[in-house]
Amino acid sequence: MAEGLAVKTIKLLNKRTEICDVELISYSNEQIPFSIDFNLNIKKRISFLEMKKKISSKIFPLLPMLSRQSKVVHNGQLIVYLELRASGISSQNKFKNVFDSLRKMKWVATATPTDNVKVFIIPTSSLTHEL
Repeated sequence: MAEGLAVKTIKLLNKRTEICDVELISYSNEQIPFSIDFNLNIKKRISFLEMKKKISSKIFPLLPMLSRQSKVVHNGQLIVYLELRASGISSQNKFKNVFDSLRKMKWVATATPTDNVKVFIIPTSSLTHEL
């Protein structure tokens, strides 16, 4: 399995309540096309099926960890794939709880850290691969 590169450590929040520190992991050598000077504040959850309906075709032909391609233009929008990983031992249990909850309910968490960046937090790589 490919080893990703931690490009930034940020805070994961749920409705402004800090959950834990997370690392943004990239599997590509490509430059991320925006600055990451924000935290991820989860404000909404949508079902995975609802998200799939919004996407008309596959975004990535292969998972970015296999293809090393982490950004594409899809339907006129730039999409960048980054994984989240708990940063440090103290974050691991809280991180696991958030993702276990999302996975169990088949939810995708959403965050909008800036006006031009929308983040979808998908809890498993198998769900990601379906997109």
